[in-house]
Amino acid sequence: MRFAVLADAHIGRSIPLAIAEHRREAFSRAFTRAVDAIVEAGCDYVFICGDLFERRTLRPRLVQFAHDQLYRLAKETEERHGKKVKILAIRGNHDGRPQSDTLDYIKHPLAGYLHVFEEDAEPYADENLTVVGLNYYDRIDAAYRRLAEPALKEAEGLKILMLHGFIQGYNQVPPYSGSLSLDQLAEANPNYVFAGHYHLKCPPKRLPNGGWVLTPGSLEMYDFA
Repeated sequence: MRFAVLADAHIGRSIPLAIAEHRREAFSRAFTRAVDAIVEAGCDYVFICGDLFERRTLRPRLVQFAHDQLYRLAKETEERHGKKVKILAIRGNHDGRPQSDTLDYIKHPLAGYLHVFEEDAEPYADENLTVVGLNYYDRIDAAYRRLAEPALKEAEGLKILMLHGFIQGYNQVPPYSGSLSLDQLAEANPNYVFAGHYHLKCPPKRLPNGGWVLTPGSLEMYDFA
């Protein structure tokens, strides 16, 4: 199986305002190139670990852009590699709040290639793996203990956790910010932990249980040339 992990695409970001339109174009271009790379690699699963969008309210053309790129990813993967890709996404802090987030814009009953995690952290499972998706919460420790950890402990086979938050001992956690520790994550025995929110790319690191943790960083940091 081949995985692609991305986070913090921030489609629609326009800061600084003096070059707002250039910034929106740059973030859209980075996402397009990421999709190109994923299609080229022939990935089986794509994990979008939060902040696909910059804010809850967006220009309609940016919503359509994101929808079209995800559809293209699925369509071209099947055409070029003869297999179906599964795209899994969680809500980041920029995507909105529970019951009101931008990921609603990309949901479609016919988009079988896309799975957006709800607030109850109900796992996604198929014959290959089980994925627990933890959306963004200010108090990530409490949310993890209540929602994700029990689901991970009950899961069987290859277990993956997606989250949008800082990891102590792996990311440089800002003061007074919520975080999870490596030991805390290892207790539920995941094979992989994929985390968004921290914008710098971090090399994969072993968890105490033998699994791996990865923060891919923001797409803005990548050179797809």
